[in-house]
Amino acid sequence: MKNDNRILLNLGIAIILFNFFLIVFGQPLGFVLIPLCLPLASAFIVLRPNGLGVLAKSLTLLGMISFLDLGLKTVLAGPFDAKAQGWMHLLLFMGIIPAFLIYLFGIVREKDARAYEKWVSVLVFMGCLSLYMFLMH
Repeated sequence: MKNDNRILLNLGIAIILFNFFLIVFGQPLGFVLIPLCLPLASAFIVLRPNGLGVLAKSLTLLGMISFLDLGLKTVLAGPFDAKAQGWMHLLLFMGIIPAFLIYLFGIVREKDARAYEKWVSVLVFMGCLSLYMFLMH
């Protein structure tokens, strides 16, 4: 793996960690930046060849989405009414949808993976994300 690509992978993870801490400690700004941070981190992880396979990219992106959602769950346990919780979840889904589209574009563009691996990766991503959202929301 090239050093530049490893830096981009770490930068994508750092963006999610930064947004997580903004959600927990600097609440208004952290919520507003979710629709920007998720697609940006997804682009850093998926669009450049970084030595990860398509399934590893899928699981990395799933881990980042669930980690960011964990930050939301930490904050939502506080004194927010149902309307505020709805807005926060809307912002989360506004980030997940473009991140998923970037993920699909990156997986389709992957030249080293076979079509079977790409399909399995996309199905695992969609299935695990759907299951996580069903069980946690």
